[in-house]
Amino acid sequence: MEAFTQFLPVLGLLLLLLLCHYKRSIRNNTKKAIKLVAPEPSGALPFLGHLHFLRGQAPLARVLGKIADEYGPVYTLRLGGRRALVVSSWQMVKDCFTTNDRNFAARPNMAISRHMVYNKAGFALATYGPYWREIRNSEVKSFINELSLFSSKKANKASVVDMSKWFENITFNITIKILAGKRFSNTGGNEGYVKAMKQVAKEVDEVIGKWLDEHVQKRKEYDGEKEADFMDVMLSTLSKDAEMYGHGRETIIKATTMVLMLTGSESTALTLTWALSLLLNNPHILKAAQKELDMNVGKQKWVEESDIKNLRYLQAIVKETLRMYPPGPLAGPHEAIEDCYIGGYHISKGTRLIVNLWKLHRDPQIWSDPHEFRPERFLEEHSDLNYQGQNFEYIPFSTGRRMCPAITFAFQVVHLTLARLLQGFDLSTPMGKPVDMSEGLGIALPKVRPLEVIMTPRLSTELYQNL
Repeated sequence: MEAFTQFLPVLGLLLLLLLCHYKRSIRNNTKKAIKLVAPEPSGALPFLGHLHFLRGQAPLARVLGKIADEYGPVYTLRLGGRRALVVSSWQMVKDCFTTNDRNFAARPNMAISRHMVYNKAGFALATYGPYWREIRNSEVKSFINELSLFSSKKANKASVVDMSKWFENITFNITIKILAGKRFSNTGGNEGYVKAMKQVAKEVDEVIGKWLDEHVQKRKEYDGEKEADFMDVMLSTLSKDAEMYGHGRETIIKATTMVLMLTGSESTALTLTWALSLLLNNPHILKAAQKELDMNVGKQKWVEESDIKNLRYLQAIVKETLRMYPPGPLAGPHEAIEDCYIGGYHISKGTRLIVNLWKLHRDPQIWSDPHEFRPERFLEEHSDLNYQGQNFEYIPFSTGRRMCPAITFAFQVVHLTLARLLQGFDLSTPMGKPVDMSEGLGIALPKVRPLEVIMTPRLSTELYQNL
């Protein structure tokens, strides 16, 4: 008995060691168990992964949305040798851009950044002021004036216009005027030039380089005192020996100009095209917007930017358009800097993040009748939502550290252009047929068919003449 008593401390120590080992084993197994990976569709091919899933006759956002219907709001794909995480619920988006915001601040090293944006030398410069505002105002005036001149050539004062091209021209002109002080006619022989501007890097580089040389020479003549457009601002902001991430001043300015030129105008034109298409297919909403304009602005003067704040229904129309047709239905790609967890799933370093905004904005758990165009939702149950990326249910311009830097500018252009158009013209479709809403393939959501509209001036002739 005495021997057993002497053995008790040793036995207790052994039991303690066994207990510690057991707890450590449970903890390690738990950690392994926690490393759940997001679901992945079957059918991946060697080398290609799931790339073959992405080809077909539907826009990429719809294809990824269909996969989400089967695998849930978070899943992974293998895109060649890369792994991508696709998310489409606001909870997952919030997890990505709050808890893991810093981790997903990186952009993937993609070929388009290396070859089309001077090896990622571009940066966003969000400068707004009287000059920008005056350009928007003058270009929208020119846009309405040219439309009225075009329609007045017809004896019956009504004419069929391809609004898709007109929207492309006005947004392109606003962008180019702000960037380099240039402007191109909406009609005539410049159409080919505009198309050429969107082609290969070498051609665009030559054009932008020529513009930059002109600005440098003018600054020498005026001793740097005359600042007007974006290039002038950047030349005055960056010293001659300025360097960012190994890039000199000239490269930085050219890269930033190219990014804004190639992306800024197209997304705004698409938003205007979809907004007008939706209005034409819902004439009662179009009439309600015109009624709001008549009540708040009248027919004796043109609507101005200062009036937009009072046009709540017009603002709701733009918000609803962006819900259904976000400028980038798939948010720009991000890349995980290190391992992390999203929705309880382990995400490895280097995984690319794809946020399906199109699917998010049509989530029936958030939006009643998600496929119905109903601007009233932003005056009623979703009146608290804005476009600034703070509400993860509605992020048409993405969110987080890498969200679109030109949100305010884009909204101002869309609001003023749409307001002037609705105030100045009665709009309908040829033969009264509904607008074909077919979407094009690719990352964006272009409209396949041209938007042909019959336009009839609804204000006095003097107002068009005085533009």
